[in-house]
Amino acid sequence: MQRNVAELARPLPLEDVRAGTTLSAEQVRMPLSVAEHHRDGPLWVLALATGARQSELVGLRRSDVDLERGSLTIARSIASGDCRPRSGWRPEELARRAW
Repeated sequence: MQRNVAELARPLPLEDVRAGTTLSAEQVRMPLSVAEHHRDGPLWVLALATGARQSELVGLRRSDVDLERGSLTIARSIASGDCRPRSGWRPEELARRAW
């Protein structure tokens, strides 16, 4: 190898880095109140609680959820195509399933 191109990399100037934004309590309350009555509500709650992207949420499988440990593993995302939630993620359906 004649040269290491990684040596050409330079950090971004601080002014180019965007500060993250967070929602206020009031901004979170509204979608949560609607989520109780919407078929995609559990995904909204999960998105607000974890910060997961829509593509990550629709890529979830039941095997990514560990109810005993209370953990969720985001191992894939759906980059394009149909991003409707998979069936089986509504709380009443989760309660009936044998994990």
